[in-house]
Amino acid sequence: MNQDRKILTSRDIWQKTVESLRATRRPVLLILIFGLILPQVVLSFSFDIYSVAVVGQVRALFSARAAAPGDFLTLLAPALDYVGRFAVYVVGMSLLIMASYFALVHLAVGHLRGEALDSAGRAWFKGLRAAVPGGLVVGIMLLFLMAIGQVLVAPAILIAVLSLVLPVILIAEKRGPFRSLWQALSLRYVRRTPFSGWAVVFHLLSLGALIYALLLGVGFLSDFTLFFDERLGLARTAWAFTFSGLSFGPAYILTALIQTCLSMAIVALLPALTASLYFLVVDRRELGQA
Repeated sequence: MNQDRKILTSRDIWQKTVESLRATRRPVLLILIFGLILPQVVLSFSFDIYSVAVVGQVRALFSARAAAPGDFLTLLAPALDYVGRFAVYVVGMSLLIMASYFALVHLAVGHLRGEALDSAGRAWFKGLRAAVPGGLVVGIMLLFLMAIGQVLVAPAILIAVLSLVLPVILIAEKRGPFRSLWQALSLRYVRRTPFSGWAVVFHLLSLGALIYALLLGVGFLSDFTLFFDERLGLARTAWAFTFSGLSFGPAYILTALIQTCLSMAIVALLPALTASLYFLVVDRRELGQA
């Protein structure tokens, strides 16, 4: 059968994805651990500890000035400082995640092109360079989708799933971020064969639904872990234990670690999946123009 006439199947995508992950497993694993999991664990726990201290300061200020009038901004100074640091934290964490994600895309695209395998460090720095323009466009897209998603749910979902291929196009075709976005949304990268565009939309919707369901399942698992003792009828003592000066203990740490590791492992599947789909349907002339 002519390859251009072959109907795209989920088996094709998953087979190519598994091959890609096997070939790049070492750098992918290193980026997953040191680029996605560890930074989030360390920074999130650091901010948890800092937030406990801020809550204590705010409570102490309100208690001390309860009987006397005071400047409202003075009372909220610790919280305002927290908001400023939190903004820096969000921007920094977003950049780290984007750089790691684009690094995984680089590894998948390089393997599918038959290029030599990059080390985890080299791939990560490539991802960092791509994340500056690419991450900005992704951030704009997320804000846009959150805005229109409140009213136009179906269009927002469709735009979101079509945009899943955006990082792959950015790296594979070396186009500008907005041109890559147009390529993704218009399906211009797809070979012009019967039903090819609809097949790509269907598979992107399926992949998006799968990733969403898996992440939702991780959320349910985290909730189950936090209340594991209650569900089994065990004593709450061990689960409610907190460390001195903190509002959380081993149960919270265990849940956060499980949630972060599983969530990031699921997210790390997307680069290989979307790159595999892209290379199965791409018009080779698009790559020739890169």
